[in-house]
Amino acid sequence: MHTKLYLLSLGILFVILQAACNRGNREMAEPNLPTTLLHYANISYPNHVQQAIEALDNTPADNRITNEGATLGRVLFFDKKLSQNNRIACASCHRNRAGFSDRKPQSRGFERKRTRRNSMTLLNTRFYKSGKMFWDERATTLEEQVLIPIEDHIEMGMDLEELVPKLQAIDYYPALFEAAFGTTTVSKNTISKALAQYIRSMVTYESKYDKIQQGLAQFTEQELRGKQIFETRRGATQQSCNDCHGGGQEDRYSSHFQIGQKPMSVDPHDSNDLGIYEQTAMDRDKSKFKLGSLRNITQTAPYFHDGSAASLPEVLSSSGHDFGLSTTEIDDIVAYLETLTDYEIGRKEKYKNPFLRRK
Repeated sequence: MHTKLYLLSLGILFVILQAACNRGNREMAEPNLPTTLLHYANISYPNHVQQAIEALDNTPADNRITNEGATLGRVLFFDKKLSQNNRIACASCHRNRAGFSDRKPQSRGFERKRTRRNSMTLLNTRFYKSGKMFWDERATTLEEQVLIPIEDHIEMGMDLEELVPKLQAIDYYPALFEAAFGTTTVSKNTISKALAQYIRSMVTYESKYDKIQQGLAQFTEQELRGKQIFETRRGATQQSCNDCHGGGQEDRYSSHFQIGQKPMSVDPHDSNDLGIYEQTAMDRDKSKFKLGSLRNITQTAPYFHDGSAASLPEVLSSSGHDFGLSTTEIDDIVAYLETLTDYEIGRKEKYKNPFLRRK
């Protein structure tokens, strides 16, 4: 009897170890890229998306998206070799199926230490008109932003002066850099540009909301009620959700992406995190943070800069968003926000990890 139990235990242990090994073996040393380039540039967007690009795009003239540049950016984005100990990639904290954010209140860095803030979604980054990045807007452009986590002592811990020769010595990079920028030489500038191209290509345009804008679908009664509540001010002194999250006369095209073009103040949860004030030292910026896109918001929990709200109903009843909404009204708003979710972008090969084996 004891012998049978012992053998059974060994068998179970073997299956567990084999499964763990199989999971580990799914990750390849080199990226598996298609022979024909995937398309990132010159996408045929619906009219309302194209209008928003024309009005809000923060892409600089010297770094337009190309298929070759974004392909290199994809490899860099998923490559753990960009971290000091080869354990963390940009994608580790910006996960495909989590709306390119993280499901943890704070992410874990290369040594498993917690980052300071929640990981903000990267979707529709190109529509933040000012180009300023991070919750506290400390980076003035996306090109600047993409390099900061690499050197951060908690996030990836890699000195850029060491990263350049490290990537130069990896077999698959010289050809990718040459295709993207006409030179096999790796540089901080081209690393930055390629990552920025890839991230700017992450535009959502296949949600139910987008189909409605094209006349291909209709809101349900509940979704329409939620939209009306979202856009309506509840009293002379209260703002609507839409007042902070895009639209209005100033940036009417941002209503399609629900991106606040101005950072907003929140109730301080942590006296050690004062948001944009830490950059400007201006009292008016205390506890003021950038507003990201509400597109795919149903995928990007937990919410706020500190990840303190676990769900959308919790957000809508929090001290910073307490408009006296009933449970039914909150459900209606959530139903409307669900229409903003583009599930297709997470299924596209060009936004998946090229280092993983495909079945």
